[in-house]
Amino acid sequence: MKTKFKNSVTLCLLIFFISSCYDTTHRKKNPAVSDGYIAKGDRILGMDLLDTTPSLDFFAGAAKVIAAGVQFITFPVLWNQVNATGTSYDTAWVQNIKDMAAVCTANSLKLSLTFWTVDVTGKHVPADLMATRFDDVPHAMAARFVALLDKLFITENIDYTLLTSVQIGNEIDGYNAGGDVNFSWSDYGAFLYNIKLMISSKSYSSLKIGFTGTLYGLNSQKAIFTAVAGAVDIIGVTYYPINPDFTVKDPSLVSPDISALVSNYSTTTRPIYFQEVGYQSGPLCSSTDENQAQFVRNIFTSWDTHRDFIKAVSFLRLNDVTAASASGTAALYGLGGNTVFIEYIRTLGLVNYDGTVKPAFSALSENARSRGW
Repeated sequence: MKTKFKNSVTLCLLIFFISSCYDTTHRKKNPAVSDGYIAKGDRILGMDLLDTTPSLDFFAGAAKVIAAGVQFITFPVLWNQVNATGTSYDTAWVQNIKDMAAVCTANSLKLSLTFWTVDVTGKHVPADLMATRFDDVPHAMAARFVALLDKLFITENIDYTLLTSVQIGNEIDGYNAGGDVNFSWSDYGAFLYNIKLMISSKSYSSLKIGFTGTLYGLNSQKAIFTAVAGAVDIIGVTYYPINPDFTVKDPSLVSPDISALVSNYSTTTRPIYFQEVGYQSGPLCSSTDENQAQFVRNIFTSWDTHRDFIKAVSFLRLNDVTAASASGTAALYGLGGNTVFIEYIRTLGLVNYDGTVKPAFSALSENARSRGW
């Protein structure tokens, strides 16, 4: 449940500062694997850094997570933010993506780029395509998305090899498909297939594409999403073990939850990328700092178990946010005034808003280091 980044000017200036001043001398060189732990192998570790605080800005946050072993960062964009209509592109948002790529290059990081298409908050396609089916003829929806990729990787010359993948849709299982006469999941799968087909002749043809759904939605709608998975390279997943009232589930459920996902999707042969995993620490959510830390430990343990299937995990997020920011997110989801939801969003960070480290960040650092990150 990643929030949308709004202040593009601030982001541009911040990343310019980082890419000009930051170096990677603090990154560990070939760290040893501790006895009794499974080496990281080809697995990659990520973190969401976009929510900065006065005590831990992007620069300090990047240094902190790289030292802990993080290899990629995530960046979400609404499709209609960067391409509101037609073939016009928002200059600031294109620059944001270029700047994120620049900071990754400067710091030996990879970038996971997600374009929101449909989710629980609605449809985020360009305005002139709102009534267009995803599998229209002659595939205008897919062609428009590929035109955006052309803009980024050909016109703007962004190095597509920096990307772990482009995720086309975030938590798509939450979309009210039944309320949209111009939508079906078979159409969406065809949309992804046509994008994959169209880019096969491009200079960035080896770019990996995927879609992202929630763990619980993917597990409960296996038939739909195993079919959709046939059109992509990667299955993206978000995982927040919460009850319907936004209180936490016990961290011990991590193992059975992830095992069920792998069981359901291993036959697709698509690698699984956990685009977001998170667990709030707030007491209003019946949680504690130690519960959050145990969640982190259990994620690493389950990742070891399913290392042949799960190739990436990204934690959301480094920092806690303010109550005001969390309230804004709640409003976007139609949950303004829901104090438990606000606490959920506010306390997902592995570091407190004042910059003090929670036990969860220490757990991440220790578990990553033990496996050679």
